[in-house]
Amino acid sequence: MSDFNINKDDILFKVYKYELDRGKEGRILIDICEVIAGEYKVKFAAVPNLLLTSAKEEYIGYGDSDIEALKNCLNLIKDVPNSLIIESSPLPDES
Repeated sequence: MSDFNINKDDILFKVYKYELDRGKEGRILIDICEVIAGEYKVKFAAVPNLLLTSAKEEYIGYGDSDIEALKNCLNLIKDVPNSLIIESSPLPDES
């Protein structure tokens, strides 16, 4: 039983932040999401992002610990340009 009063299908995550400096290409953030209440397919997920835009599914690292998820994520994004990791968002329609 959870100590948190959340809805039946909700998931509550604790988020840890990492920042990877890729030199000329810039920085990419990696959020480690730890499930602290609710049900999810794994306990930890490492999600590369650029503040408001998250990575494509194939670059999200998973694991049974934050370090395992982070290492999995780093292996997935090694030698892959940020522009391929992060999903591009269409610009809002200004009409």
